[in-house]
Amino acid sequence: MVDSTSPTSALSANNYGAYELIWIENNFSCSDTDTVVMVFHEIPIAFAGNTDTVCGLDYALKAEYSVTGTSGTWSAPAGVSFSNVNDSDAMVTVPSFGTYTFLWLEDNAGCTDQASVQITFLENPVANAGLNDTVCGLNNNLSASFSLSGTSGQWIVPAGLSLVDSTSPTSALSASTYGSYELLWIESNFSCSDTDTVVMVFHEIPIAFAGNTDTVCGLDYALKAEYSVTGALGTWSGPAAVSYTHLRAHETSLH
Repeated sequence: MVDSTSPTSALSANNYGAYELIWIENNFSCSDTDTVVMVFHEIPIAFAGNTDTVCGLDYALKAEYSVTGTSGTWSAPAGVSFSNVNDSDAMVTVPSFGTYTFLWLEDNAGCTDQASVQITFLENPVANAGLNDTVCGLNNNLSASFSLSGTSGQWIVPAGLSLVDSTSPTSALSASTYGSYELLWIESNFSCSDTDTVVMVFHEIPIAFAGNTDTVCGLDYALKAEYSVTGALGTWSGPAAVSYTHLRAHETSLH
C-alpha cells in the first residue's frame, strides 16, 4: 500500500485472489472500523490458435486458455456456425470456401482479452484420370481433366513409360515395351489433393504375311500364312466361290 493512512491509497497484491482490509477511523480517542474486500483477477492473454488451412468446410478450432477457470466465446462473420461458441476446441462450419477470421474472447471474471486466427478453407478436388484405353503401337495421349480451376496435377507412372509433361492432364506418352500399365493422376488444390488411376494398354501392330505367291495343280491348296505377333488372330477372305477348311486358321486348305 502506498499510504496506509490515506482513504484512497493505491495498493498492489503479490498474488491474485481476495483480500479483506480493515479501515479504522479515529477521532482522538474515539474510533470505528469497517472492512472491504478487494479481489484481484489475472488478466488473460487470449490465444485463438495458429493460422491454418483445411480441406473442406469444417474445422476444429484450437484456442487455449491462459488462466485456469476462465471462459471463452467465439465470434465470426455471418453465416458461420459453431458446435459450441464457448468451447475453445469448437467445430466451425463455413458457408463457402475462402479465408475467414475467427475471434476468441477469453474472460476471467470480467477481465478479458481477445485474439484472432485466420483459417483458409479449400475445396477438395475430385481427380479424374480419364478412361482406360487400348492403342496399337507404343504411343498414346492421356485424357485426364481438372475438376477445379487453378489446381495442379502430377502423373506417377511405372517403369517402362515416359511422358512428355508429367504435369499435363493430356500429356503424350510412350511405352518401351508392349503391355498393360496403370498410371496414377494426382490433382492438388494447394494442400488438398485427390487421386485416380487409369490403365493404358499398348498392343504390337502385326505385320501380316499371307505366304508366298505359288502355283498348284488342281483346285485345292494349303495356305501358309504366318503370325508376326504371338497370340494374334487371323481371318482369310477371297473371291465368293472360294471355300476354306478353317477360315480363321493361318494354315488352312483352300477349295
